[in-house]
Amino acid sequence: MSLFDLHTHNTNSKNSIIDLDINNIHMFNREAYFSLSAHPNKLLNKTELDIFRKEISSKNYTAIGEAGLDKYSKIKLTDQIDQFEKIIEISETYNKALIIHCVGKFNEIINIKKSLKPKQTWIIHGFRKKSQLANQLISENIKLSFGDYLTYDKKIQDIVQNIDLSNFFLETDDKSIDIKDIYLKCSELKENINIAKLNKIFTNSFLNNTNFNSPSK
Repeated sequence: MSLFDLHTHNTNSKNSIIDLDINNIHMFNREAYFSLSAHPNKLLNKTELDIFRKEISSKNYTAIGEAGLDKYSKIKLTDQIDQFEKIIEISETYNKALIIHCVGKFNEIINIKKSLKPKQTWIIHGFRKKSQLANQLISENIKLSFGDYLTYDKKIQDIVQNIDLSNFFLETDDKSIDIKDIYLKCSELKENINIAKLNKIFTNSFLNNTNFNSPSK
């Protein structure tokens, strides 16, 4: 059984949203799920942004991202915000969920959301902060996604145990871990809901909250 993986860099993954950027858009095909990223570590120039927009407008991408803000990026924060807001506009125009990369700039993410009032689903990928922040993001209608650290980080396990399944997803990101291992830990934390049922819940949650595009078979 292929388990839904919200965000991965493994281009061989099945039933996963595979992260591409404008340098590897040639890997896009209609038999898999893909997102297109504009990472805060790289500033897109006008030509690249035009390519980004054309890709999203003309192909069957499932989501946009990862995109967002990172306090460790060498790009100035004002430039990161400018790029992020342009990506949000594309997300809104083409009705695509937004997978967000955020390191140390959660207040800015929340403030941008309050200011722009986007209608598309926002998901913070790779969340591993405290429960107070998790609850704050959820209260702002921002969903979370958890990766390999769910299998060993007690703080994250406690968060997953105490939030509703409708508020989060699971992912492998750039790790070599099998997504099944993350599902098994989630199952344990959620009163042993079997992984097939979890898979259906997460898939339907994404389907019901996004303009979900199924790949051609």
